[in-house]
Amino acid sequence: MDLRMEAPSGTILEHVQRVIDPDEPFQLDVPCPNACGNGHFDLMEAMENALASNKETAEGLSLCEAASYADPRVPCGAKLFYQMTVRYKTENG
Repeated sequence: MDLRMEAPSGTILEHVQRVIDPDEPFQLDVPCPNACGNGHFDLMEAMENALASNKETAEGLSLCEAASYADPRVPCGAKLFYQMTVRYKTENG
């Protein structure tokens, strides 16, 4: 999984690459590192869609809609660019 989070200005806030093992709890709720303080990105639907269609990759963009800490009248607007790669087990392992 490759996750790149950007501020609305385009500044990279965080870039994470990780592997989720089959025995690991499946948590795809990513906290927003921007100034909203409580936003999150839920990638579960994107992963479920990839698995249901037997796709090996899924990629996209998600926006944080939590209220901005600086001005609660506007959304945070942080962006999460994601790319997920699924490796399916074969009968031979």
